[in-house]
Amino acid sequence: MKDVTKRYLNYGKMLYDMTGGIIGYIVPAAENGKLIERAFLKHSNAKTLSRPFAWVGFDKESGMLLYYKHCMSEDFMDTEKYPPTVRLKGEFSSQRTPAQQAEYESRLWEAYKKIRGFVLRENLTDEQKALVAEYRRIWELAVMTDLIPYYKALSKEFFEWLENNA
Repeated sequence: MKDVTKRYLNYGKMLYDMTGGIIGYIVPAAENGKLIERAFLKHSNAKTLSRPFAWVGFDKESGMLLYYKHCMSEDFMDTEKYPPTVRLKGEFSSQRTPAQQAEYESRLWEAYKKIRGFVLRENLTDEQKALVAEYRRIWELAVMTDLIPYYKALSKEFFEWLENNA
């Protein structure tokens, strides 16, 4: 797991260097019968809080980058409802300091690592359901509220799974 985490961080830096975008949180998805992990890229400039402009897929086991897709050519969102020019408000579910946000982000990654081994599986144990519920609670705190539809569009099945198992 440590190698996969390091690989994500390295890809995040590489993608930032290439595109100027920061990588969002990882969400798992089923694609062609295989479990992968997706994330989107958004601009980090606070003055231009625009919607994500690209998305990536990683191999869940190795952490290898499988693809990079720019939203202008292959979007994961309904572009009529969420056009590429839409601006985000940058609001969270509650007020917080940058240090508190960093803590939420750290806790979210730790919570994801705990559910990663059984994500999207059926018939979870009570202990696994408790971990899913904890992940969901932290996710709702950590994520900017106007990004929630974008995360849900990246992996509808993951958020349905969260809803059914938390």
